[in-house]
Amino acid sequence: MTTTPLPPTIPDEDLRRAPPREQLTVIAEAVRPGSIVSTVTRLRGGVSSGIHAVQLRGPGKRLTSVVVRRYGRWRVEHDPQVARREWAILTALARVAVPTPVPLWLDAEGAVCGCPTIVTSRLPGSGLLAPRDPAGFARGLALTLAAIHAAPLEATELAVLVDQRTGPANLLERDEPPPDLAALPRLREVWTMLHRWWPRVRAALAVGSPRLVHGDFWPGNTLWRYGRLTGVVDWEQVRRGDPTQDVGCCRVDLTMLFGLDVAATFLSTYEATSGLTVSHLFFWDLYTTTWAIESLDQWVQGYHDLGRTDLSVDEARARLGLFIDDALARAAVALTAVTDAAGPVIEQTEE
Repeated sequence: MTTTPLPPTIPDEDLRRAPPREQLTVIAEAVRPGSIVSTVTRLRGGVSSGIHAVQLRGPGKRLTSVVVRRYGRWRVEHDPQVARREWAILTALARVAVPTPVPLWLDAEGAVCGCPTIVTSRLPGSGLLAPRDPAGFARGLALTLAAIHAAPLEATELAVLVDQRTGPANLLERDEPPPDLAALPRLREVWTMLHRWWPRVRAALAVGSPRLVHGDFWPGNTLWRYGRLTGVVDWEQVRRGDPTQDVGCCRVDLTMLFGLDVAATFLSTYEATSGLTVSHLFFWDLYTTTWAIESLDQWVQGYHDLGRTDLSVDEARARLGLFIDDALARAAVALTAVTDAAGPVIEQTEE
């Protein structure tokens, strides 16, 4: 059996540094022939990729701002097709009413920068994690997420995306939590509840019509200007499946940033706007907490990078604990309801 070789990669720690000038010169000529590189600025917030804003000058006096995203070693090893997939979904979204960057140049094989790279337009605005009106901020996020999930994509466009079931299956279709996670605080009780619910959630996903799922929809992947949301970025974890995953993902971050009430405002606005049935929300809430439990220090560092230096790891952990308590309670109530109605929950079986 022949294994397709991975594209070349660079260490994740090197992603903060701008690409060398000779690489940027090649990109400038490919994106806008006759232009030269004027300025390069690192954009904060990226963890598994390096993101830099590059201003191109010319031809003539014309200025063009683009974003160069280089995918790091961890991301490429876990998803060798990440650059092609992000290019494909941005290409599809360019024709619908969703504020996303326009794809301009793709180097999926890493021939220029030594790693898979994509160049897109630069949207107006910047990251915002300290809004004056957190509730209004949450409503803006919910309105945009509803528009994303309503995007009229073709079946062929969705088909190139990763099936959402892959992630939960890798985590939950086993007898015990992964060894590297089992000892983390609260992970075992969260995993146990997810494990009990997964057969039912998996069955529902198998019969439902898949929709576009951003895969990492949190406030740090949105841009804002004058109090308005101007863009949604970072589509490297895009999926097809149940959009409730995005709702749960954003609710976890909103809770750690602002508290449970703001997360509730986000949910009510999304439900009212989308008209979608938010099913098994407790499952996707808990699923996202497994990411937070594993990488809480990195999450808080990401918050600090975007201006929330007031939020400590201890405060984030306390708010995350309240979120977990609430989701576990809702999951337990739902479990009792389905058990009373239909007997014991189906146990995990091999397919």
